[in-house]
Amino acid sequence: MKQYHVYIILVLLIAFTYGNSLQNSFVWDDHTVVIKNPKISPSLREIPSVFLTPLWKAAGVETRQVYYRPMVTLVGILNYKIWGLDPLGFHLTNILLHLITAIFVYRVGFLLFEIDANKELISLIAASIFVVYPVHNESVGRPAMGESLHGLFIILSLYFFLRERRYLSWITFSLALLSKELTFF
Repeated sequence: MKQYHVYIILVLLIAFTYGNSLQNSFVWDDHTVVIKNPKISPSLREIPSVFLTPLWKAAGVETRQVYYRPMVTLVGILNYKIWGLDPLGFHLTNILLHLITAIFVYRVGFLLFEIDANKELISLIAASIFVVYPVHNESVGRPAMGESLHGLFIILSLYFFLRERRYLSWITFSLALLSKELTFF
């Protein structure tokens, strides 16, 4: 099977699985982190403060929950700069992040099963299951919390590690740490 066939299959699976979420509005935390966020469009001078401010505080909410996710905040700012408050753009970004992650799941499988004659098929099955697995429904459909971004950085870190690109692996792992606290576990 040619590699572009694999990518077409993954794109079609993503489209069939998540295409209907493009019509959705913002949900749950999206309202606070995106719509009601007074700092969603900071000046260039304010961007470094993203790395000093927990997620909820950056959104102007005083809470005891301290989520340190500056990469999520930066992607939210970038989304806002591109799409405004149009939820379609935010959902599209999450779907694209999920697609890129699925492609790298395939590529990691390809590396892990290097000596197996069926490595393409095994990797495609793994990536396909990853794409349609129901647990991803919330993370792809809810832009504000950054699970799709976190997943991308984690799989990139593993991919670069397996390719023996240690510095890139460390960089992407660090970006995963800046995307979600769960990376430590």
